[in-house]
This record gives sequence, structure tokens and C-alpha cells, in this order.
Amino acid sequence: MNIQERYIEQIKYSLRGLGEVQEVTKNNMKAYTFPCVFCSQSQEKDRNKRKRTAILFTRQKELPDYVFHCCRCKEKMDFSTFLWRHKPMIAERYKRERGDIEGFDFKPNFFNGT
Repeated sequence: MNIQERYIEQIKYSLRGLGEVQEVTKNNMKAYTFPCVFCSQSQEKDRNKRKRTAILFTRQKELPDYVFHCCRCKEKMDFSTFLWRHKPMIAERYKRERGDIEGFDFKPNFFNGT
């Protein structure tokens, strides 16, 4: 289990929202489907709130970095950005741990260039 999979396990409960997190296989690799944490609450019907429209998946076996995608709101982002937007406190721990392991130093850029 890599570092991203460990953090997915930590946030899995918060991904549930009104529906279940389901572990599936996509391109012969592990993926997780769940109701989108960004747009599911804005749906009027309960069945649409529970619909699993979001997925965390890896694109390549050689690069096991997870990517977030929602079919409904069209959000796409890498795992680090998803974690920063969904659970910032956990993202801070992830940043530190990943930096210790890989020499990675992720700093969100909030400067808009003006």
C-alpha cells in the first residue's frame, strides 16, 4: 500500500457523504467511486445525492499517483489538490510525510500574479 492509498483509507469515511464508497477496478488497477464531495449536496433528489459520480483512480501502473474526477461537475485534480480542497488538515500531514519520503515540497500557490 503506497502513501496515497493510506491517506485514502483515512478519508474514506468522509467521502461517503450520503452514499457508499465502492472499491472497483479500472484499467486493471484499484479505484474508488463515491458521491462527489463538491457537488452531491447541491442535488435536489436524494437518489442523485447518493449517486457515485466521483472516482479516485490511477492512470498508469508505473505512476501510482491517484487522480480525482467527477462526471457531474467535471472537477479534475491530482490527489494532493483533492486532499487540500477536501481535508486541509490531513493534506498538511500528507505533505509533510510525502516530503520526508520523496523530498517533495508541495506549496499551494494562492498568489494570483497581480
